[in-house]
Amino acid sequence: MGDIETIWAEFDGTGVNVGIFDDGVEQDHVDLRDNYNESLEYYADDGEPNTTYDGHGTSVAGIIAASNNDTGGVGVAWGAQITGMDFINDYADLAYISAFDVTNHSWGYGSDFLDYGDIGDYNSQLYWESRDFQNGIDVGRGGLGSIAVKAAGNEAANAQGEGLNSAHTVITVGAGPVRAGAGLFQLRPQPVGLGGRRGLYHRPVGGRRLQRQQRSGL
Repeated sequence: MGDIETIWAEFDGTGVNVGIFDDGVEQDHVDLRDNYNESLEYYADDGEPNTTYDGHGTSVAGIIAASNNDTGGVGVAWGAQITGMDFINDYADLAYISAFDVTNHSWGYGSDFLDYGDIGDYNSQLYWESRDFQNGIDVGRGGLGSIAVKAAGNEAANAQGEGLNSAHTVITVGAGPVRAGAGLFQLRPQPVGLGGRRGLYHRPVGGRRLQRQQRSGL
């Protein structure tokens, strides 16, 4: 992370609402409860994990905004408010992206380049999901646009194989090792570029896409 405490001196996430579209968030977790915003939960779901095996969203929420409370870890934006959206197991509409300043999407549909995920095809599922991301850009944050961050995927596969990774309304990110190359929780470049010491950057590239929903490593 580098000298993140210097960044915290100027910005710790205070005033920012983050929606965690995943498998739910444990809102009573000791590291999360002080930053959990129940008021922004989707009306048809409580945002909680369904079972003890659904811990992915809680882990993601901790990375983003675990409290700076001398207990456990500290989130990169520990002053932010977080809300669980159980998109994986229950029903949390992506149209609700616009309710948040920032949304995190650590999930994906595989990298199979199937028509099912062609965001340019009016008849595909991901075409309509891409429109939900566009709606977040159009009306979120009072017209400034909600910021959507999405994981590129796992298993060092081709990131272009899933259509949403190439959407211009999404910031696609991935994890990689210190040395250049694609790690286990990173899809190969395009649309994620490996920038070495200069860091990772997003590069939208056209493509076709996907098959099944799977949680990714971010």
